[in-house]
Order: sequence, then C-alpha cells, then structure tokens
Amino acid sequence: ACMLGCGATKIYVRPSESSKFEWEAGAEQVAPMTIGAGSDMECDQVAAKSYLANEAEARIHDEPNAVRYPRPGFTSLHVHDALANDPRLRETLRMPEKCAITVRDLTDLYRRTQIEMDSYCASHGLDDAFHHVCLATEGECPFDHLGARFCKRADAQGEVRPLLATMHTLVGRYIKPWTKPYDLSYAAAMIANIEGMKVRDSSVKAVREVLGMNATRVNIAGLVAEVFISHNWQEL
Repeated sequence: ACMLGCGATKIYVRPSESSKFEWEAGAEQVAPMTIGAGSDMECDQVAAKSYLANEAEARIHDEPNAVRYPRPGFTSLHVHDALANDPRLRETLRMPEKCAITVRDLTDLYRRTQIEMDSYCASHGLDDAFHHVCLATEGECPFDHLGARFCKRADAQGEVRPLLATMHTLVGRYIKPWTKPYDLSYAAAMIANIEGMKVRDSSVKAVREVLGMNATRVNIAGLVAEVFISHNWQEL
C-alpha cells in the first residue's frame, strides 16, 4: 500500500482488509448536505462546490476520443463530513504511521490512473529542464498539464527523453491535485472518506445528531501499516 501525499511517497501494505465500503462517483449517491457534530454551513458549501466542480471537470473530458482525467477514490463530501464530525481525526491523519493504505485501495488507484497516465506519457517527453514536452506536431496539446512545467518540442531544452509512468508522474499528476484542497495524503483522504461514509450513510445516527443525542464520532485510530514495501520514486 502507499501513503501518497504532497510531501513524500512511502509504500506500505496492510494485508488484512478493514473496510467494507466502496464508492463510485455519481451525484445520486451523495446527499447535498453535511451531517455531523461540528459541521457548519461554510463546510457544506465548500464541499458541495468541490463536488460540483469535480462533476463539471469530468463532463469536460467526456468528449469523443478524449481520455478522461480520473477522479480519486474518495469524494470531497465524505472527507469534509469526517473532518467536521470530529476534528481529532485530522490530528491522527497527520501521523504517517497511522496512514497506511489497503491493497484493495492501492489496486483501485492503479486502475483509476493507468489509462490516462499511459496516454499522457505517450504524448509527452521530458527534457533536461524537466519540462513535460508536448509531442503533438499539430495544434494545442489536448491534455491539462495540472501545474507541471511544459513546453512544445521546438522549445525543449537539451535531450528529450520518454516521460515514464513512475511515482514522480503519479504523485505530480494525480495525488497532489486530488489532495491539495484537504492538506492530506492520499491514504489519509481514503481513511477520512470511509469515516465520512459512516457518518452520512446512517440515517438513524443522523436523526440522533439532529436531536442532540448520542453524537456520532468517527474512528480516530487511523490505519496502521503492517508491511513496508518500497520508497523508490523511479519505479514503473
């Protein structure tokens, strides 16, 4: 498994599967409100805007012959729910040793990114200044470079080498853009997503929250790694 975030990439594995929750994007699966002790209107609005922005971005990429930019394995509404429901969870998610990722979620991350990343890498090179060099000979590059420094082939500096689908590419193109709004690693966001689903999906607990009884609290134990695999950013 891997703790993927803005600061570092550490590969861990937890063989046992601790979660029974799975989520696939779809507006009909997410209620337009945040439930939980400590949530507020501002958090609701931010979460809703973030979700709608993700949906709009997905529609942009639903063009014929276009490779759709993938969405993460978590939804912003569930992450916001979990963090608003119990602020102590963020403290736990800042501890790398409590932010492992399951094999299933790591496999899901590969499945989500493989096609788009292979297509992006096939359409770009890497020059001596670490620019992503657009190899298209006609028109504009069809890809959003998502903050990466890029240039046309005519403007490349030095040798242009193949852009490989390594952890550098994975983290820069997917993990950082996905997790930046929450200041969490990918593994931490996945943990928060599961806790947010528990809060949102229980109608009984939601009623108790409204009535002020038995306030629901998320599990702030995190997910402790059992096996360390790798810390090699150049792995394919």
